[in-house]
Amino acid sequence: MLEDFPFEQETVSLQPDDVVVICSDGITEAMNPNQEQFSAERLSDAIRKHRDRPAQELIAAIVEAVKLHASSAPQMDDITLVVIKRKGVSRAGTTGRVLSMNGFRVDKKTRSLRNISK
Repeated sequence: MLEDFPFEQETVSLQPDDVVVICSDGITEAMNPNQEQFSAERLSDAIRKHRDRPAQELIAAIVEAVKLHASSAPQMDDITLVVIKRKGVSRAGTTGRVLSMNGFRVDKKTRSLRNISK
């Protein structure tokens, strides 16, 4: 563990239909030819759009979104993703949460990612 690296630790119980996405900063910081980062917002959009797909397909969809964004721009960082999905029966009328980790926290009201690393 890096001693000078700020981090938060929290225990979260996964509920049925929850999705956990853990990624390297190479995802959110992937640049396109205009030097625009893929961003946490685009990552959140991709997760929301494909969250009902199996974990492998969700990973493939996120990687494809990053590749489309990056186009021909060379990437200087790794692109690493882990997706964990808890199966089970959720309560009627509810959907699972999306939890993401990489210097971001999930805003529980909007279910969007909030950057906590800055």
